[in-house]
Order: sequence, then structure tokens, then C-alpha cells
Amino acid sequence: MEKFLRNALIGGVFVIPFIPLMVTNFLFFPYITGKNFTFRIIVELLFGGWLILALIRPEYRPKFSWILGAALAVLGVMAAATVASENPLKSFWSNFERMEGYITLLHLFAYFVVASVVLTTERLWRTFWNISLGVAFAVGAYAFTQYIGWFPMHQGDRPDSTLGNATYLAGYLMFHLFIAVLLFVRSREELFLRWTYGCLAAFSLFIIYITATRGAAIGVAGGVLIAAFLYVLFERENRKGRKVAIGVIAGVLILAGSMALLRNATFVKESPVLGRLSSISLEAGKSRFLVWNMALQGAQERPIFGWGQESFNFVFNKYYDPRMYDQESWFDRVHDVYLDWLIAGGVLGLIAYLSLYGSALYYTLRRRSVFTGAERAVLGGLLSAYFIYNFFVFDNIANYLLFFSLLAYIHGRNSMERQPIAGKWQVSPGIATRMGAPIIAIGMFSVMYLTNVPGLFAANELVRGLSAQSEGLGKNLEYFKQALARNSFGTQEIREQLVTVANRMTTLQGVDPSLRQEFYTLARTEMQEQIDRVPNDARFDLFMASLFDTYRQYPEAVPYLKKALELSPKKQITLFEAGSNLLNQGNTAEALQAFKTAYELEPKYRDAGLLYAIGLIYSGDMAAANKLLTETYGTLLVFDQRLIQAYARRGEYNKIVAILEKASESSPGDWQVRISLAAGYQALGKRAQAIEELQKAAELNPEIKTQTDFYISELRAGRDPFQ
Repeated sequence: MEKFLRNALIGGVFVIPFIPLMVTNFLFFPYITGKNFTFRIIVELLFGGWLILALIRPEYRPKFSWILGAALAVLGVMAAATVASENPLKSFWSNFERMEGYITLLHLFAYFVVASVVLTTERLWRTFWNISLGVAFAVGAYAFTQYIGWFPMHQGDRPDSTLGNATYLAGYLMFHLFIAVLLFVRSREELFLRWTYGCLAAFSLFIIYITATRGAAIGVAGGVLIAAFLYVLFERENRKGRKVAIGVIAGVLILAGSMALLRNATFVKESPVLGRLSSISLEAGKSRFLVWNMALQGAQERPIFGWGQESFNFVFNKYYDPRMYDQESWFDRVHDVYLDWLIAGGVLGLIAYLSLYGSALYYTLRRRSVFTGAERAVLGGLLSAYFIYNFFVFDNIANYLLFFSLLAYIHGRNSMERQPIAGKWQVSPGIATRMGAPIIAIGMFSVMYLTNVPGLFAANELVRGLSAQSEGLGKNLEYFKQALARNSFGTQEIREQLVTVANRMTTLQGVDPSLRQEFYTLARTEMQEQIDRVPNDARFDLFMASLFDTYRQYPEAVPYLKKALELSPKKQITLFEAGSNLLNQGNTAEALQAFKTAYELEPKYRDAGLLYAIGLIYSGDMAAANKLLTETYGTLLVFDQRLIQAYARRGEYNKIVAILEKASESSPGDWQVRISLAAGYQALGKRAQAIEELQKAAELNPEIKTQTDFYISELRAGRDPFQ
């Protein structure tokens, strides 16, 4: 039994590096959920098997090091932060989009313990890193095929491979760049292996380059500089190696200087990769600085244990900076790992997290380290590169796996000679196998079910609810109900998606009114439950208000809009929703005030200027509206349906026609603009021109010829078909 369990645990740890390959399109957030569910299930199996072994044999119990102590400190501090969180359930369970939370910390710690206990020899660790390098090569090869156009990229125009994000990919390969170099320096007498590891390192560096990830570029440069400096420091007897290291230092500095000097060169600007890498500047990082400032304000409010994991959204809402108007509406991460930890766990949480680096560096660089000078240099460079990289990103499961694998490696290598914790405490094999093993097995499978099964089914049913079903929209509603009935950690996302689909129902043709009403009723009920459970998140109030406004229940939306503005008073999108709601209720004066407030928060926000101008038009102040449009856009002819509707309400058809004429000139192939222009001409009594535009629309889109022929016949009969 002992031999079987040990081999099973080693095999299970060797499976972990394959997780980054997983993409589960049948689950919501396919690049996140599949990897995390797989990791959790494997770790739960590994941990259960390890517990049985630890009962039987003391040598399978963990050995103390300050790395283990730091990991325990992280668990302890974050447990307290989770209890004190603004949303304790989400801090513990996270959601589909991130799948982090305290539950992931527990799994990472369990993985760290098992890996450090069962991979007890350098040969086993070398096998583990070789497997990981092989997987990284496959991930990088897929990214290369995206780069040359064989396969599509999933986010923008940068390779993202099976990680679904170019930044994640760059960080993942940054780890493997240094791991390849580590194995290179360990393979002194094996020329073939040295060539192999050298090629893998070069390949990883190339893929990092084509991802055009600035944070990773800075991390690699910093890590290489530090590694070379440490090599010079530790390898005093190796003159040839020291010369190479000094050359590397000089090369990195020259390359960085050249990038700075040539950043405005034509060949740099025209290169998608070089252009992005050369754009590293304070101005380019403006939005990051704004978010970081919000995080620091939130940290001052809760300095000790922070807000809890998955709680930056509360800080983002409360301290929202209106200058963030051109970024995402809802940030749930600071885009800086250290500030994320400061928000999640306060000063204590950040110190505990940093102690992971500190303890790892201590065992790597100390005088009595088990590593050679070259190994110390490479590991020090890797830890430094990851540390620098994390200033510009938030972490993900692929990097967490590598980081905790590295911690387990350093911990294991440095604690081999230590005595295991509770090493003298013995349990007889009979009791362990007859009583301990069944209890552990029952507990393990119970945890596996509770942790994974409801979420797995809900993530799949949500995808089905959002996908076209041959049985019709009623089947989509059924899948939503099934997903909600799971009562999983993804319920918030299911409710938000349900509201989005319910809103879309109002624009779909041929939907059964009773089915549309059923979607609306379910969405309203579920979002109200979400608000009742988490009453201090402006996001949910705005979702509810948008549902009411879409279904023209304008008075019912008002209290939710007021609550959202109380929780996030400087967020323009909420003021926009409030202004539109007031306009639809005929309250022009208050709507104008809402739009004015949004505009004054950040006058550079063009959409805010447009809506303020629309409010002025509805209130009859055409001169002020014209002045504002000219200041904001440099012209009065702004093609926007909301502006056209406002002019129509005021009978300003000359302005509508002028806008549409300009739009048709700039987009001569847009048949919809032609039909709108025909309606404008008809309003001005220019029937001949209206008929001409309808004929042009039918030429552009023959499928609408029946409709345009009807319009033309009505116009020739003296009737207005557009009313």
C-alpha cells in the first residue's frame, strides 16, 4: 500500500504541469475553469493519499523551513481576512472568471506540501521540470502557429495559446526560460541536453517577445541582469563564465538603451511588437497609476486585514476615478500583485505574501545553500524576474502552479536533512489502514464533490443557456434555471448573464411575449436575491436598474440607481443610466443635471459631452448644445442615434439630414444610413430625394427590396411610411 500510494502521488504531481494545456469550451470561461477544476480535483486526490501515507510513515510528514512557515502565515492571515471580508462567501469561493479565493490558497498549500514530500530526490525534480518544459514547448508552439496565422488568436492580435491571454502566456514562459537555463547549468557533461535546454530557453524568449508583453519584458530583463550579477558574485573561480555574465549585463543595458533611443524610429513604430515594447512610459501606464491610487486609498481605510480576496470591486466603486472613463467599467483586480494582496489581506497579508519570496531567496542565496553558485544565480534571477513581472499584472493558476512548484523545490532541496514534523508520533499500520484510510477517503470524496461538482455542472449549464438551442429559447431558460439551482459559487455570474439575456429579449423578433416575461421575472427575482445577499455592491444595483429601464419600468429603477450612486458617486455610466431614466420619465431638468454632473467629472470624456449636449437639446438650450458639441467633437455633425433621436424630438430635421448626409458620404455602403436619411428627407418634405435613397439602399442590400418598394409606393401615394 505504501509503495502504491507513493508512486501514485509522484505520478499525480507529474500530471500537474499538463494543466496549462487545458481549454474547456463546454465550461464558462474556458481558459480558467477547466484548469482550476482539474487542479483542485488532482490536489484533493493527492492530499488524501498523502494523509494516509503520513499516518503510516513519519518520513512522509513535512519538514520545517521558513518557506513552509511563510506559506502557513499566508493561510493564517488570509483566513482572518476572509472572515472580515466585505463578501466572505466570494472571498472564500471566488467566481468562474478568476477561480481564486481562499479555497485556491488551500489547494496551493496542499500541493506544496505533497510535492515537497514525495519529490525527494534531484532525479525526481529533474523529471518534473523536464515534463513542465515539454508542456511549455507545446504551449509556445501553439502560440507560434497563431503568430504565423495558422490558428486564430483569442484576444486581440497577440498570441495567447492555451492560456487565452498574452500576458499570462508571457509570464508562464518567463518561468520556463529560467528553468531551462537552470537545467542547462546542471547538465555540465551532457552536451546534447545542454543544446536542448539552450534551444528551449531561446524559444521561450522568442515567444515572450512576440507576445509584446511589457511587464514580462521588464521582468526578463531585470531577472537576467540580477542572475548575471549573482553569477559574477558566486562563481569567482570560473573566469570564462564571469566574462560571459559581464557580457550579458552589458548586452541587456545596451539593448535597453537602444530601445529608449530608437523608440521614435520608423521601423520601431511600424513594428507591432517593437512599437508596443518601446511604448513603456509613465504616460502609457496612466490608467494603471489611477487604479493603484484607488487601491492605496482603499488600503488606508482597511490597513490591517484588508477587504478580503475578490473584494477590490468595492474599493474600485467607492474610490472610482472619473479619469478611468476609457477603461473597463468594472475592475476586480488592481493589476499589481502586491497591491492586490494589500487589498485582499491588508499589510499583514502583503507581508505574509512577500515572506514567500524572502524565505525562498534566503535558502537560495545563503552561504550554506545546497545549490551551486550557478544555480543560485539562475534561481535568484527567476525569483527576481517573477517579482518584477508581478508589479504590472495579476496572477493566474498557471503561474501559481509554477511559483508553488518552485517553492516546493527550494524547500525540499534545503530540508532533506531535517527531521519531519511530529516525526516521533506513530500510528500502527493496522489502525491507519482499517480506520484512518476509510475516514480520509470519505472526507476526500466529500470535499471533492462540494468543491467541484456544483460548480462544474453550473458552468456547463450556463454555457448551454447562452448558446443557441434547437428546442428554442425556452430551453435556454431551462438551462439557466438548472444552473441557478446548483447554488454554486458562480451564481452571481449566472444572474448577471441572465439579466443580459433578458434585456436582449426585447430586441429579438418573434419571441413569445409570455417567454419574454418569464425571462424578465426570473432575472428580476434572482438579481434582487443577489442584492439582498450583497447589498453594498453598486454593480448589482446598476444591473437591476438596466433591467427595469429596458422593460420600461422606469419608476422601479430609480431606487436602485440612487443606491448605485451612493455606493459609487463618481462613476459616469451610472449617471448616464440615471439621466436616461429621467428623460424617459419626462423629467428633463433632473436628467440634464445628471448628464452635467457626469460631464463635469471629466470633460475629456467625449460620451459624457455628447450626453450632456443631448440633455441640453431636450431642455431646449440649442445654443449651449451646439457650443458643447463643437468643443467636444469640433463639429455639429456627430453621427449618433441618441443625438438624432433628440433632434427628432425637437423637430430639428435639417440637422438630422446634415448628419446623415455626412455619414452616407463616409460610409457609402451602409444601407441602414440610407433608410434613415430617406426618413429625414421625408420629414422635410423632400419625397424625391427620399425615394432615391431608398432605391440606393435596395441596391446595397437586395434582401430589403420588398420593404423599400413598400416605402416608395407609400411615398408616391402621399403617405409617410416612417411614422
